[in-house]
Amino acid sequence: MTDKKRRSPARFIWNILVLIPQMFGLLDRVFHKLKAEAYFTVKNMIVLVVLGVMLACLLTATWISLLAALFFALLQWQWSWYAAALIILLLNVICLIIIGIFMAKIKNKLLRHL
Repeated sequence: MTDKKRRSPARFIWNILVLIPQMFGLLDRVFHKLKAEAYFTVKNMIVLVVLGVMLACLLTATWISLLAALFFALLQWQWSWYAAALIILLLNVICLIIIGIFMAKIKNKLLRHL
């Protein structure tokens, strides 16, 4: 007959005691991976914020240059300074109203999905 290995309670307890440090090592590796993911997430968020600020600056500079070109074009067409400035002001107000309406619609759409 074949000899069966008898499992003793002492051996079982020893295996459990050996397993505990291995579990801590596994948890350490999991926490290390979570830490690395959090680091890269924060780093990417900072990059996105910086790129967003750069985009905002470029769009603002472009908008100001377009308004300046329109202002000087109106002056070239013999419009008065006040009329040209009023047209520029009205164009800005109209654009602000349109952007405000779009932002309100997007906000309402986002709040409906919560």
